[in-house]
Amino acid sequence: MMGSFTVHDIRREHLNEEGYNEAKLKRAITKGISAEGEELDFPMPKWSMSDGDLDDLIAYLKIL
Repeated sequence: MMGSFTVHDIRREHLNEEGYNEAKLKRAITKGISAEGEELDFPMPKWSMSDGDLDDLIAYLKIL
């Protein structure tokens, strides 16, 4: 099935403007929940990863 969706800006400045702090960003990545507490759209996967890997990912996103 063909479809389209908007890919959101994941640079630090934009995430901060959208209300994401580190805890909310981790929740979005692992549970698919937005900064406002709502379920993210279907293209956002829910990732299962170790705490260390998640911390490394957040550290990487901070330098974008």
